[in-house]
Amino acid sequence: MNAPSTLPSKVRLSAHFLRSARLIKNSDFQKVFANKTNLVGKYIVIWFGEGIENAGLRMGVVASKRTFRRAVDRNRAKRLIREAFRLNRANFNTDKDLIIVARRRILDAKRQDVEHELAKILEGK
Repeated sequence: MNAPSTLPSKVRLSAHFLRSARLIKNSDFQKVFANKTNLVGKYIVIWFGEGIENAGLRMGVVASKRTFRRAVDRNRAKRLIREAFRLNRANFNTDKDLIIVARRRILDAKRQDVEHELAKILEGK
């Protein structure tokens, strides 16, 4: 499946969460956080990277040790977010990079709850 024309050619939409769809480098995270544009939900906080060179619906996930003491909880939070994003990535029409920060309440949520909140926040943006 080819990517819509709004996304850079190197970013492909796929059933998998490909490396090209991830924010990996620390400098990429810093650029997004520097924009200071975020929306807060019950389970997640989404930071938007607008006007960043080579931006194209890439995503990074943060689940801090301060919020989630146990590694199992951090991993579960990140898994829920990645899966919700992966399943709905084709529905999001944006050329912004995203960082999604997990909140403590996400541990009580189901994937569908996180998916619904992610869609609701990104539709409002």
